[in-house]
Amino acid sequence: MQTVQSQETWRASAQDAALEAARAWKLDRKRQARWDKNHICTASCRLRVEEMERLKAECRAQGITVYGLLRYMISVYLASRRRDYMSL
Repeated sequence: MQTVQSQETWRASAQDAALEAARAWKLDRKRQARWDKNHICTASCRLRVEEMERLKAECRAQGITVYGLLRYMISVYLASRRRDYMSL
């Protein structure tokens, strides 16, 4: 079982490696825009101002973005539905 400190060390090392790779990557913006247009779409919802402020504060406290949280929650939901479907 990993300790919290070793998890943080691993997370920091992984983040450093990812940032270094990202800096070295030369992004072709036009090519990326074409790919995004064909493969990416947006899912959104409307929240009351108070709800959005609370959500932002909770995400900030956890060190994640609202959009990262939503993407994660959608992925988990779809994975659970896929598992339920496969078990039929």
